[in-house]
Amino acid sequence: MLIEVGTDHCSYAFFNKAANTIAALKYFSVDEFEMETQLKSIIAELRNKDFAAVLVCASYPTASLTPSKYAANGEELVQLIYDHPMQYALSDTINEWQMVNAYSIPMTVFALIKNEFPQAKFMHAYTPLLKIYNGFAAEDQVSVHVTTQHFCVLVKKESQVQLAQIYAYKTPLDVVYYLLKICSELQLNQSEVYLILSGLVEEDSAMYSELHHYFLNMHFAQATSVSLLQNEHPQHFFASIYNLAACVS
Repeated sequence: MLIEVGTDHCSYAFFNKAANTIAALKYFSVDEFEMETQLKSIIAELRNKDFAAVLVCASYPTASLTPSKYAANGEELVQLIYDHPMQYALSDTINEWQMVNAYSIPMTVFALIKNEFPQAKFMHAYTPLLKIYNGFAAEDQVSVHVTTQHFCVLVKKESQVQLAQIYAYKTPLDVVYYLLKICSELQLNQSEVYLILSGLVEEDSAMYSELHHYFLNMHFAQATSVSLLQNEHPQHFFASIYNLAACVS
């Protein structure tokens, strides 16, 4: 089973590794202040089901990518930077990039999942983004994954990771502002950089339209080889879950 949980959403999927297919997927928009209550309800739907493994993707902004040789105190650094109380510290080793992704997850969320699924393993949202090929080899690219109230950004310049961050937004123009600021600070040409979109954004949406006023080289993330059965939604909607499935060892 695959679970993704963030400040504004939670989703789960039943992944058949042998067939490389997802048999079912549910996505929930969740109020930040009701996460504990709603997560209990979501977990109740999964109770008494038998899973060979449980992989959880933590999509929270409290994370920091660090070169492996400097990462000995990565978890303590995340706690120092964000200073959020009641957090459980974790880290992922990303050998492909010689990086460590140190991050934290609210203690209540971690405990709820671990109490129900003691075998659960955790991974942060930045890790699949870095591990799994998005279908585009451009040296300069900005990957954006959109949820209901947040968006995750991963920036590569000259094929090197420059930034990974999760931002809150209320309107499409908020997203445009952040991306223009990022391009300005990192000296990326907004008319040439590849803007790779995934998550809850469509070609006929207001967000896509606003972004297209400023970015000319826009693409939707290409799906991994994982497939979702009986699915009528665009493949990029659930790119984060597909990427998580592709990380299953």
